[in-house]
Amino acid sequence: MSSPIATRLRSKKQTKGAHETPSPLLALPNEVLAHIFTCLRVKDRAGLLSVNQRLHKLDRATGGRNFQVVDIDWHSGYQELSAGDYNTRGEIAGYSFDNLRARKTMLTGLLKNAHTDTIAIAGDLNAAAETILPTILKTTTFNKLDIHIFGHNTGKCVKSLLEGRNLKHADIELRFRTGVGKYTKQAHSLLLAVPTVNYFRLICGDRADEVLLDDAAFLHLVKNSNTTKFDLDESSITSRALYEAFQLCWTAREHKEATFHVPLQTMVDFYREHVDARFSRLVGRITHIDSDATLAWSKESAPESGPRMCHVRIQSRKVASWCRRPAVQGKAGAAVQPLRRSI
Repeated sequence: MSSPIATRLRSKKQTKGAHETPSPLLALPNEVLAHIFTCLRVKDRAGLLSVNQRLHKLDRATGGRNFQVVDIDWHSGYQELSAGDYNTRGEIAGYSFDNLRARKTMLTGLLKNAHTDTIAIAGDLNAAAETILPTILKTTTFNKLDIHIFGHNTGKCVKSLLEGRNLKHADIELRFRTGVGKYTKQAHSLLLAVPTVNYFRLICGDRADEVLLDDAAFLHLVKNSNTTKFDLDESSITSRALYEAFQLCWTAREHKEATFHVPLQTMVDFYREHVDARFSRLVGRITHIDSDATLAWSKESAPESGPRMCHVRIQSRKVASWCRRPAVQGKAGAAVQPLRRSI
């Protein structure tokens, strides 16, 4: 029969040994743990960092975090970054940092090989942002990029975020809080740098310079996106560019859509130069005989100054290649050739 002291000592020894037993999770190799990290939500992954130093270092080295949103507010006096998931109150639950200039190395590790549904950037994108933001977001992939620019002193930051990425399935919204004014040239070059995307939207808070959306920028964006929307009150789009955009839609193998404003005179010139186009003046609609492409337009009230504008929408449906016949028989039995006249 053992003494009470021996029993107590044996109990302490067993308790001590139980604490020294390694966790099944910590027994896994680093390669398996790294894969587990990439499958966890931000909240669950952050809870593992306090377990021990090994998991903390492995988390930094692995990267590959999954966020719902990465929100960056950049101003010359302060910078803030929040990355994580939206909670029930609409706030971002996850990581939050300020003074991004001093945390460049740490943020680069945090966003290493990360994926997020949305990257939202707002503020004055100055020279410092041009250096830091493309670095910390270099390996971060996203589904949507929403940029709200307060100042227009540089477009290099946005260009750096776009170049070298496969954005074929991404959505991009570019917002100018005020009219671009003297920065029209820089803003125009930024539009020409937009790569192939799924959806592109351009928004200008105040009245935009009509030179911003000229034929070159307009056709570049319509060609490189499946859905294009221009929320600008003015443009310098000509009838030639309007006709080419219509061509892009009716020959598209996938759904393509463009919504924009053109001067009323552009619509008048379009009808005058394409008398063989099949349209109804009553409903403002043109449907090409050889496809489902449709151009619909409506007049808008004249602004206080400037030309009268028309709201235009070009839309196409996906048409099988075998349905694209070079000619369609008309009611009288004569072949009706597709609209191909140059202007």
